[in-house]
Amino acid sequence: MSAKVKFDTDNLIYNRYDLIHQNAYNKFSYNNDETEYEIEVCHQNGVAEVNQWGKQLPEQVMSRLVEDIFSSRNVFAIKITRNRNQYKNFLEETNDIRVPLPDSFQELMNRAERRDRATIRRKLRWLDERVGNLTICVYEREKIPDFIVETYFQWKKETHKTEYGLTSKEYLDKYYVTDAMLMNAGETMVAVAFFCQVEDIVFFENFSYNSQLKEYSPGLLMYVKMMEELIRRRCRYLYLGGGSYIYKKRFGAESFKAYSGLIYRQEILAGLNEFFDRNGIFKVAFYGFGVCGHSFLQLSHTIRVSVLYGIDRDSIENAEIKIYSPDEILPEVDAVFITMNTKYSEVEDLLKKRFKKIYYWNDILKEVITDYRRRVNEGN
Repeated sequence: MSAKVKFDTDNLIYNRYDLIHQNAYNKFSYNNDETEYEIEVCHQNGVAEVNQWGKQLPEQVMSRLVEDIFSSRNVFAIKITRNRNQYKNFLEETNDIRVPLPDSFQELMNRAERRDRATIRRKLRWLDERVGNLTICVYEREKIPDFIVETYFQWKKETHKTEYGLTSKEYLDKYYVTDAMLMNAGETMVAVAFFCQVEDIVFFENFSYNSQLKEYSPGLLMYVKMMEELIRRRCRYLYLGGGSYIYKKRFGAESFKAYSGLIYRQEILAGLNEFFDRNGIFKVAFYGFGVCGHSFLQLSHTIRVSVLYGIDRDSIENAEIKIYSPDEILPEVDAVFITMNTKYSEVEDLLKKRFKKIYYWNDILKEVITDYRRRVNEGN
């Protein structure tokens, strides 16, 4: 009898489909070298998402999984988030960061450099002495006050210009928050943190802080206090997502190569190639090297179009392709794809002065997907 493989991320909230999707998912099981791999798949509006965050499958299992998911013609893409498998160059390389939590808080602090430990202690003391008595409040999901989430929204807007457009409950539900922590100095709110705990595995959802107290490094202090709480709870790992923020490199954090993105079925790729042929598009550039731009560039490796360069107002370092400023002399191409999730008339006007064919990449993709789904519904 095959033994079912276990992963460290089995209890990561984004892998627990029984909790976040309830009964709205399917299970696939594969045997490989006397080992059983069980994979859960959730279908949402034509996209199948798998619970493989932080997991690596044998290549033959990954291939069979993709084949089995696409056996349903209603699925046009498979969404992958931070797994360990690339698949036919569809997925973008990223990272997956976690902090192994030790048995004691002192052991955690010993992972930091001596000067960093001294800085943390000093700033905690300064907050307590200069602002007010330092306290930490921890709230379970159903007891999280609205004012904590609303203050978090306000701080995120001030520091990152983020507009959530959600109520407190909608935010907590959307991001599966199980606990909140609030740091106060006297009557002054200092920082807020939200996390998602399933048994001994925790996902750090997000945090923010009072920017008027920036000199005290409130974000770092909140992060340290949160880990102290998790160690008290005997948690094993704190998962941080990806990125390169300095705080994610502290306290013995481990960073793993991971892959994220969408795997499209062959009919979608064929539809894109037909669009290019029909419109005489063979050499292209793209405008906007954000999330949409990165996704397009990754997908370009699997479709019949040659991407010569990108255009972006910001300076881009270490890009795999030449990125020009809009003010530079731009080589001739058949078309420019605007790879931005929001439409901007000023960008369109700028490009129309210099290129004959301008398209929003998302519009092209949507057209091809809509046409595919129409043909499926018509039984063709």
